[in-house]
Amino acid sequence: MQEEDYPRRAEAKCAELIDQIESANLINRILFSDKATFHTCGTVNRHNCRIWTDEKPPNFLECEQDTPKVNVWLGMTQSKMYGPFFFAEVTVTGPVHLDMIEQFLEHQLLTDGILVIVVFQQEGALCHYAIIERDCLDRRFPGRWIGRGGTQPWAAHSSDLTPLYFFAWGFTKSKVYTGRRIGDLAEIRNRTIDAVQKITPLMLESVFWETIYHFEICRVNDGRHVETNK
Repeated sequence: MQEEDYPRRAEAKCAELIDQIESANLINRILFSDKATFHTCGTVNRHNCRIWTDEKPPNFLECEQDTPKVNVWLGMTQSKMYGPFFFAEVTVTGPVHLDMIEQFLEHQLLTDGILVIVVFQQEGALCHYAIIERDCLDRRFPGRWIGRGGTQPWAAHSSDLTPLYFFAWGFTKSKVYTGRRIGDLAEIRNRTIDAVQKITPLMLESVFWETIYHFEICRVNDGRHVETNK
């Protein structure tokens, strides 16, 4: 992130989000989303993952490259986790990510009765910028999606403002990689499902209060990255 990005984060994004939380009850309608990679060897990308748990997490050891891995998607509202969704493909492209939205997420939102009110958020990864995905989001969430190319862009390099970044991935990976060494991708999937199911509604409520705090700290700090120790 460059110096010129700070004001955009502070005023154009954090101030705007806080205003929508106060005026339009955004915090009760937003669905944050993100994807992460899980390796069988236990490698954790510390740049994209922050540990925020009640217990001290285990040590993660860097291992050999090119070990089996799976890309995982999670969605999070103030009251529910959506996913995990496991991509079959090694690389998540625009069409691959779009299939997840249409075949997996949309059905769940419809079942929960929030498809027509939820505000869908995603970051500016290249796969999210595909024209076919943006067109789909305009149809499924008209005026109600936040991200690159949307009516309400998400600030660049701002994963630190999302609860998936500072809570969900760290919590999940701390559970997945605790205990005996993982043998294969099937075991990763099973452990990930078990870990996500341990995230309770009470935890989500607390995490969303923390999310608002991140927005406020970012604005007060003139858009600089939010670093908290939990």
